[in-house]
Amino acid sequence: IDSVAGTILFFLILTVLADISPIRLPRGGGMSAAFAVDFACILIYGPVVAAWVGWLSALLLMRNRPWYKIAFNGAQFSITSGLSGLAFEALGGRPAAYSAVPLLSDWYAIVAAGATYIAVNNAAVATVVSLEHERRLLGTWLTGFRWLTPQFCALAPFGILMATVYQA
Repeated sequence: IDSVAGTILFFLILTVLADISPIRLPRGGGMSAAFAVDFACILIYGPVVAAWVGWLSALLLMRNRPWYKIAFNGAQFSITSGLSGLAFEALGGRPAAYSAVPLLSDWYAIVAAGATYIAVNNAAVATVVSLEHERRLLGTWLTGFRWLTPQFCALAPFGILMATVYQA
């Protein structure tokens, strides 16, 4: 894809399609396969494009929700993707769209990006849910979000595969 706008549109469509049927969390909220698309976007185009895709996807996917939930999710998706991409680049990771170096040679940066995404996403969402329901943060995370970490880890290889295929 040649233009930044076209790239954002392409990943936005993929994210929306992947997010159509989220898996419901035991105490509210949900998770979708969109993480794999988000992760691929981070690895291919870096933090800026990924942050834009995250913000715009929240606007599209949550259009019938209260404004404050749309604002939180847009910010959370942008910050999570942006920080994950920054972690990737800080450890020498090179977005696949701008590098001829094989993506998998940056495996440690890929792992750091995934860990950053999981940590920031879990912390942000668990914090808001615990505040909304007036529960302790650790208890909220243990009962409603702890199981997400293996789910993210299971989806990460699909994002890596998408980015690797893109670069091939």
